Amino acid sequence: MGSLDGKTVVITGGGRGQGRSHARTLAAEDISNAIAWLVSDKARYVTGVTLPIDAGYTTKH
Repeated sequence: MGSLDGKTVVITGGGRGQGRSHARTLAAEDISNAIAWLVSDKARYVTGVTLPIDAGYTTKH
């Protein structure tokens, strides 16, 4: 995994409505695994994307 120095991660959602109830089903590890991948060299070509971490919720609705 690459260094986290100088990296910025914005996590949104889960504030109210459907997002809030769904966000409670996620574990902190689910979010941290995605962040660790995004800051790694494996994601070096990933820029400016929205990465839903929602157990497939957005594909179902």
